Amino acid sequence: MTIIFLMANQDQIIQVSDRRLSNRNTVLENESNKSTVIFSDSARVVVGYTGLAYSGKFRTQRWMLETFTNCGPPDYSIEQTIHRFADIATNTFWNHPLLATTPKELKGLTITFSGFGYGPDQSAVSQIMMVSNCVDKHNHMHPKEPQSEFEVFSSVTNLLDKDFQGVIHPIGNVSAIIKNELDDIKHMLRQRRPWDAIARKAVFSIRHLADRPKSGVTIGKDLMVVVMPRDATKTPTALLARTNGSNTLVMPDYIKLSPNDGMIVSGFEFISHDQQPLSPVVAPTLSRNSPCYCGSNKAYKRCHGKKRWAL
Repeated sequence: MTIIFLMANQDQIIQVSDRRLSNRNTVLENESNKSTVIFSDSARVVVGYTGLAYSGKFRTQRWMLETFTNCGPPDYSIEQTIHRFADIATNTFWNHPLLATTPKELKGLTITFSGFGYGPDQSAVSQIMMVSNCVDKHNHMHPKEPQSEFEVFSSVTNLLDKDFQGVIHPIGNVSAIIKNELDDIKHMLRQRRPWDAIARKAVFSIRHLADRPKSGVTIGKDLMVVVMPRDATKTPTALLARTNGSNTLVMPDYIKLSPNDGMIVSGFEFISHDQQPLSPVVAPTLSRNSPCYCGSNKAYKRCHGKKRWAL
């Protein structure tokens, strides 16, 4: 179990999630990446998950990367790929030999997909989708009562709608959240405050949740922040907010969903000697003149190949 804050307004999607793995009342590790960025020809999406992270040799993050990529054909549409992924998830969680001895109450999993879909004229709509086997028809999560099938839940928002002012969706272990305590974040989203200010407030809130008895040991304080701008010409920003003063720059796993140049990038980590509390991500080594892996159509040296100091 973990916690994810999904936040959206007219400018960007912001996902803040912790990196802790726990089993019942035991902390297993605090350095597990649970964030992925997916690009297709018509969408850019941030992915996070809460629930079963591993069982024996089964690793949820690795399985998600491989399975989602394989679900791309024939249309490579994000929305249709998510529906195909949900069907395979149902079969995997109840029939995979590596999960055969995993107790049913530990097989709960919720995966979030939040980002932007783009029309031919580059107009954008906000898309938030969720694949889960432990969410009921009222969108209430029951992680210890997983169902036999994974279902897809979705919402689409027209960002040109003048009434849309921003939303925040906490996912995962939300039992420690006190009514109305996220109103400040909602207000910042509606004011269209800079993303780093919103992210800092979310980080502060999650760390307070981690200290409350209702959270147990399920929520860590080292947090991943991923920001997906609405503007398709702007690259996403990913950064790790740590509590120990050091800065480990972590690149979220990346999927390019395409019939021609599909790819997976996973497991890159970089150590920085900079002592600022938050630092943006740097990318893996490519030829400086190669197209950037993120799909921006810019040269790598002019995109993720150069340091981006956003804070």
